[in-house]
Amino acid sequence: MPRGLLENRTLLILAVLFFAVESVWSWLSIRRVQLPENPASIFGLVNIFFYTILVFAIASIAYRARFWGDRVVFGIFAGVTVLIAIKATVPLTRPSMLAVNVAKSSMWIIAALVSLSVLVRGSNTPLRNKPVTEPDEPGEAAD
Repeated sequence: MPRGLLENRTLLILAVLFFAVESVWSWLSIRRVQLPENPASIFGLVNIFFYTILVFAIASIAYRARFWGDRVVFGIFAGVTVLIAIKATVPLTRPSMLAVNVAKSSMWIIAALVSLSVLVRGSNTPLRNKPVTEPDEPGEAAD
């Protein structure tokens, strides 16, 4: 039974594809400026509430994960969500918006590379999953 979400091969392949597409999309739209919602409006309050719940949920997955790949990837995903929330709710100048976009794009690439390295490396190694057997004879060594 897999310990982490990214130890499931199907979810891992979907994660690699998702992070790769998001990183390419993010780099292609890096110069696009998105005007934030007014935080005092109802849509601004909904954005703040939604992103708070989303960041908490993703950070909880990252914090409670036992598999290192889940911790890294979901931690990065929580960081990207924080940056998206900042862009959606805080009015930023063009240079600071560009800095947030570059940081977000870089984090997507790091998440894609980490999940790809987990896919290539494999999360299950034969030595870790090899059962330990007891020796039959007192002089024999265990496997």
